[in-house]
Amino acid sequence: MLRAAPLLALWAICLLVACEETAPEGDVGTPFSEHAAVALPLRRAPAWMDRYCHEAADDLGYPVICPRRLPRPLAIISCEGPDPKSPRWTDHCFDYVLDVLFRGPPGYRGPFWTAPKTGHLAMWVIGPDSQFNRQGELVGCPGGGRRGHPGRLLGNSGVWWECPASPAGANLNSGHVAFQWRAGGVVYGLSLHRISEVNRQFVRVLLEHVDLVAPRL
Repeated sequence: MLRAAPLLALWAICLLVACEETAPEGDVGTPFSEHAAVALPLRRAPAWMDRYCHEAADDLGYPVICPRRLPRPLAIISCEGPDPKSPRWTDHCFDYVLDVLFRGPPGYRGPFWTAPKTGHLAMWVIGPDSQFNRQGELVGCPGGGRRGHPGRLLGNSGVWWECPASPAGANLNSGHVAFQWRAGGVVYGLSLHRISEVNRQFVRVLLEHVDLVAPRL
């Protein structure tokens, strides 16, 4: 199970904003067409993000993906846990994973039943020696996930994935739609919680506002 403790912290924050997981897809009344274009307003990532990404890349020895713009964040879970004022990449950090709870735009349907406009996104960089770096699987998805069509985003050829919701909700990508690729033996990806065409569009949009930060010599 990838990142169980940080994700439990994320759910604890979610409870503070009155979030609960959605009912099964068939029981959810969707207030807009899943194929409609929903604009995703973005704002500059927190000031600490650039330093954090460079520290991670320097320590890990390979490039990491670094968000430059994000939807309005409610909470960001870094290696140090939920929303420290100035997170640092420390010696106890291993796999690079960021989780973000965000406030969605009008018409957006997130994964949480009592806070439907609250969304959840994740991004990850998994090194070649990690136990979670497995060929033919979506990182952090019980059972490996459903492999979709190939694609090319952020200049990289990768694969679209869907991860069915799992009772073991602390898994990173349970209930997510994701784009994942490999480069130099490292696994990169970005996902949104709740499988929908709108979230698939948002994955594309978010990857247009991500930089690849390389280790400094």
